[in-house]
Amino acid sequence: MILLSSYAIRSIRYVTLAPGGHTVRLTTFSVTGAPNRYRHYDVPLTSVSSHVSRSDGGVMPIKVKGKWFYYILDTKKGQFLRPKLFDETVGTFRVLK
Repeated sequence: MILLSSYAIRSIRYVTLAPGGHTVRLTTFSVTGAPNRYRHYDVPLTSVSSHVSRSDGGVMPIKVKGKWFYYILDTKKGQFLRPKLFDETVGTFRVLK
């Protein structure tokens, strides 16, 4: 149960770039259920890094500065409305210190 809960918390449902392009909102699932089905994290874009390309495989691990584990983004079933913008912002490798 704990393993399943931790996977649900780290699975990304939506990635939204805020106006201005300096922050990104990661929306993940919540284990508590309704009415709070989702959790939102507003993160500066400089604190988000991806180690693989969107086209490399089925899932894309995304590292957020200050968080212990990676967030997981499904690239096969997921829909990218503006793929080039995603690759240049969230899908970019950054050194997080």
